[in-house]
Amino acid sequence: MKTLLRGAALALLGLVAVPAWADDVAMFDPMDSGTYRPDQSIWAINWEISQPVSDFSNYVDKTCLTGFSIESRSMVRRNVSAGISFSYNRWDQAYPNLQRTSGTSTITGPLFNYADMFAVRALAHYYFLEGKMVQPYVGAGIGGAWAYGYQQAADLYKSENSFNFIFSPEAGALIQLARGATNLGLNLAVRYTYTTAAMGTTKDDQTFSGIVGLMWSY
Repeated sequence: MKTLLRGAALALLGLVAVPAWADDVAMFDPMDSGTYRPDQSIWAINWEISQPVSDFSNYVDKTCLTGFSIESRSMVRRNVSAGISFSYNRWDQAYPNLQRTSGTSTITGPLFNYADMFAVRALAHYYFLEGKMVQPYVGAGIGGAWAYGYQQAADLYKSENSFNFIFSPEAGALIQLARGATNLGLNLAVRYTYTTAAMGTTKDDQTFSGIVGLMWSY
């Protein structure tokens, strides 16, 4: 009887221990947890610091510190993503004493220039150093931008708005700070932006931007 009870106890212990041992093996299976799984979706909220360049700097040459963008990227191949972004930038500058000519009239005095730009872009990016904590990339966005300009000198003012073509190549890096079911990190980039917008007497307004963003991926 004692032998029978001892055998039954060992059998019961085996039934309990085997599933637990199997779970441990699955949990620490190097073929499972050690396998690199590339992210399929990347999201970022970015702060954009944008400086007007070329002809646009004749309208405003003050750096925009109030720009931001939101972007979504989805991996379509192992190192390639496609996505979409929405961005907004505002530039404004006051000139205390400026001479301007409009038609046959010349006005000397304070001048205020203001510009808004809201853009929607389709994105494509290529990534290097797959699986690393720092993942450099190059990419570009193409789409449309709504631009609004406002100029005022004394009691004279002019406003204008238009919808324009926009193209913006960029280079940057995704820096992972924490890995898990959802990975968290930073998005750092520099971007050149060309548009067909024409604020005031300028044309083909262009900017150069530095980007710092919060990124999460899964």
